[in-house]
Amino acid sequence: PTWETSSTIIQESFTKREHEVATLIAQGLATDVIAQRLCITHRTVQSHISSILAKLNVRSRAEAVARLHQYQQITKEEEKNLKR
Repeated sequence: PTWETSSTIIQESFTKREHEVATLIAQGLATDVIAQRLCITHRTVQSHISSILAKLNVRSRAEAVARLHQYQQITKEEEKNLKR
């Protein structure tokens, strides 16, 4: 996928909760920790992660984290360019 596609997926396709879970997995938090932080079950976190992987078109949590970090870098660059 192109960066634009990734950006669109994250901004428009993720639910609010998926965005929260994605942010926490990008920080390297374990499923149990995410569940505690968000006051949801371990299984619910797993379900959100499965949905996130599908929307990012990746197979693993590690690939999802890499994609999310790439997107974050692009977003920061776009913000810098807008401030110029």
